[in-house]
Amino acid sequence: MTATFVERPILSLHTGTYFQGTEASVEGRLGLTNLAGQGEQVTLSLEKGSEALGEVAATLTKPRVGGGPWTASLDAHGRTRSWAASSSFDERSLGGGVKLASDDGRHTAGYSSAWRTLADGTRHASGAVKAQAGHALKSAVFYSGRAGRTVGVGPSEDGAVGSYSLEVAGLGWGGGGGGRQASASTSSSTPPSSGLGLVRHVRQQVSAAWHAPLASLAPSLFGPLGRGAAWGEAAGLHATATAGLLLPFGGRGGSGRRASPPTTTSLSDRFFLGGFGGLSGSSTLRGFGLRGVGPVDARHVPALSPGRGGGGAPPTTTPPPSNPRPWDFLGGDAVGSLTVAARVRLPWAWARETGIF
Repeated sequence: MTATFVERPILSLHTGTYFQGTEASVEGRLGLTNLAGQGEQVTLSLEKGSEALGEVAATLTKPRVGGGPWTASLDAHGRTRSWAASSSFDERSLGGGVKLASDDGRHTAGYSSAWRTLADGTRHASGAVKAQAGHALKSAVFYSGRAGRTVGVGPSEDGAVGSYSLEVAGLGWGGGGGGRQASASTSSSTPPSSGLGLVRHVRQQVSAAWHAPLASLAPSLFGPLGRGAAWGEAAGLHATATAGLLLPFGGRGGSGRRASPPTTTSLSDRFFLGGFGGLSGSSTLRGFGLRGVGPVDARHVPALSPGRGGGGAPPTTTPPPSNPRPWDFLGGDAVGSLTVAARVRLPWAWARETGIF
């Protein structure tokens, strides 16, 4: 047996279009590999989405740190994201971090820091969202681990995997209030606070997934011979469970000029349900909008016309055209979900070749 290896070129360029949830995006990535002859890689990436998603990032990666089975990376990013459709706020983040990951991907630990700004771009945000408007510094250490393994893909996937993540935010010092508070009850002549809000919390999340083809669940029914064996390999059962807990500590949990109780956590760190998972902390709950399940607060909708008798008309219950929902989704400090599904391989050859099931 003869193995032939070809070294990657120093310069590489990748572009692509993606669709996840309700967000369509275009991404471009420029890579520089092995510039100093030690396997290091520099990556510059740019992503632009259809719903005010934008990101510019630079990452330096060094494999086999100290000759051991670890890969170190250093990154910096600038990111914008609009959650106006679900929660009436826009988020900007500027920061970076350092990360150390095992070569098998089972362990990752690191430190990250980000200067975050939340703003009410719609001018119709609920009181709970307005109370968080302003600046905050997130300085955190994190760890994530993964165990188990699966074999096969799609309906024939077999095995179990589990993962755990822990983040402790609040390293450093933050004085003052944390930026301008955008509540409608605050006079416009009131000067904004010059202080900095420091995000302080412990965030934990655990998940598990179990997969089994029908052939392994009922071997007597789907035996090794006949049509039953084909069906046993073409369909499978799959279950996933997720739980998370976000605990604030040390006073302020987020940003905003008014003092907030110790139980307040940042909108940017809470758990959300709805849509297809993988987008900014949202967990899968098909049939519902992205981040579209959980605690809500009524959006602010001004009266359309003055009322009679000098009292003014009550606020209308019709949301503005840009905000189809009359409320903001706030996320939660605790989350739990359980999904059980069946995967079935489609009978057409083109579906099998493209991996659609």
